[in-house]
Amino acid sequence: MSAPKGGERPSTTLATAVRLKAMPESRGPATPGITVINGSQLGVRFDLDDVRRNFVLGRETACDIFIDDDTVSRRHAKLYLQSQDGAQLVKISDLGSTNGVFVNEQQITEATLQPGDKIHLGDVILRFEWLDQYDRKFHDSLAEKVRQAAVDPTTGFLTKRFYQDELPLLTKEWCEAGEGYALILIDLDGFKAVNDRFGHAVGDRVLARVGALARAQVRTNDIAIRFGGDELVVVLPRAGEEDAVQVATRIRDGVRRDHWEEIHPAIVVRVSQGVAAWRTAADDLEVVFRRADRALYRAKQAGRDRVDVAEDSRVLVR
Repeated sequence: MSAPKGGERPSTTLATAVRLKAMPESRGPATPGITVINGSQLGVRFDLDDVRRNFVLGRETACDIFIDDDTVSRRHAKLYLQSQDGAQLVKISDLGSTNGVFVNEQQITEATLQPGDKIHLGDVILRFEWLDQYDRKFHDSLAEKVRQAAVDPTTGFLTKRFYQDELPLLTKEWCEAGEGYALILIDLDGFKAVNDRFGHAVGDRVLARVGALARAQVRTNDIAIRFGGDELVVVLPRAGEEDAVQVATRIRDGVRRDHWEEIHPAIVVRVSQGVAAWRTAADDLEVVFRRADRALYRAKQAGRDRVDVAEDSRVLVR
C-alpha cells in the first residue's frame, strides 16, 4: 500500500514539554485507546470505554469515532470489545470500505489488536494502545503542550528550538527520577544530491514522507525533532539502547520498503542512524547526543543505510 500523503500537520504527539516524574508502583487498570499518528487529526486520542462495546470509525459525522479524511469511507471499520477466558480483547473489522483496513501493513477483514499495532484507514494511521491513568494524563498534557509548541511544517516534528529550550530540562528530570531515555539521530543518505538533482520541492516531499514513516514506528509519548536540514532526532523516554535500536531498525526497514517512485521514478531513499542512551548521572543531553552523533558517523563510514550504536554498548545491531 502507498505511504500516507503529506498534508497539514497542526501538531504532533511526538513532542512534549511535560515534566515526567517517577510513577507510583500501582498505575491502575489500563483501558484501550487509539491515537492518530498520521493525518489531519494528528495527536487526537480516542478512548474505548467499556460502557459501549462497539465503535464505528468513518468519515460520517454520526460515527462513534469520526475520522475527517477523504480517503476514509463514510463507515470504514468497526472496533469492538470482547471477553475471552477472563481477558478483554479488542478486535477490528472492515465494514466494506473502499480503501480497505490494514493492520501493520497487512490488509485484514477482521483482526485482534495488540498493543502498538498500526491501523491504516486510507491515508490515516492510528496506533492502538492500552493506557493506564498516568499514560492518559501524560498524553493529555502532551497534546496541550504540543499545541503551544513550534512545529516544523515539512516533517511535523518539533523544531530545534524545542531541543534547545525544553529537552534539557525534560531529560534532566527523567534521569533524576531514575527513568532515563534513549536518543536516535537520523540522517538521510545523499539528501543533498536529491535536492540538487530534483529540486527542494521534491526534497521536502521526501522529508515529509520520512517523517510520516518515523511517526508510524514510535510510541505516542516519544519525542521527534527536526534538528536541522535532513537531520532528525527521536527521543524515547524510559527506554534504553536496545529499545532504541529496535525502533531505529523499524524506521530503516520502513524507509527501505517505501514506494519512493511515487515521488520520482529515479529516487531511492535510505537513512543512517546513530543510537545512544543515558547511562550515568554524569550524562547530560549533550553527552548522549555526542555519543549518538559518533555512532551515526560510524554508520555513514560503514556504508550507510545502517543503524549503529554508541561505543562500549553491549547491544547488537543488524
